[in-house]
Amino acid sequence: MSFPILTEIGIQIIEIPENDPEMIAKDARVVKYKEADYLTTLSHLRLVCSDDGRKFYEPEGCFSLIGEGFLESFGIEDCRLSYIGGVYYLTYTAVSPNGVGVGLRTTFDWLSFQSYGMILPPHNKDCTIFEEKINNLFYALHRPSSLEIGGNYIWLASSPDGIHWRDHQCILRTRSRFWDIARIGVGASPIKTEKGWLAIYHGANEKHQYCLGLF
Repeated sequence: MSFPILTEIGIQIIEIPENDPEMIAKDARVVKYKEADYLTTLSHLRLVCSDDGRKFYEPEGCFSLIGEGFLESFGIEDCRLSYIGGVYYLTYTAVSPNGVGVGLRTTFDWLSFQSYGMILPPHNKDCTIFEEKINNLFYALHRPSSLEIGGNYIWLASSPDGIHWRDHQCILRTRSRFWDIARIGVGASPIKTEKGWLAIYHGANEKHQYCLGLF
């Protein structure tokens, strides 16, 4: 049995005999070894481009983005992209033994990146930033999770700099007896229209069947 881990010197492969009594591998995604959890894969981000919207390729000179530090040690994934004032904002899911949170990196040219680490702590994901400041503030939608009290709802937050977030408000909840009864989460950046901001979101039922909706 082998699985990757992210260390200070990069990605290393851990190999464990399949009959090791201290290993539990009942889930194809997770391995428990000596009371510690590990993922069988490490997610990462790669840039691809297309000239026709059908065939995609990786442009020359770009490289994969991998996790940085302990809070991204299980990988980074599920990225949302916003373009604001000449800067690309990449909000993504950062995964570690401490849980799932929201990380942020920015770039001007896709060759050099500025990392801001975790901007929303666990358990949180599905974060996307509006592509326009409102009253000189950044705004974002995100999805904190609470299974004991509350649920997997969509929240709105504001920020003076796109890094530090405040004024969190729950704006959309799951609905009983509908296709989005179990969880909801926002997709790409909201689209500004003549009638306001239009957002695409995903929802799922108790059987983990997903659909897309609009609000």
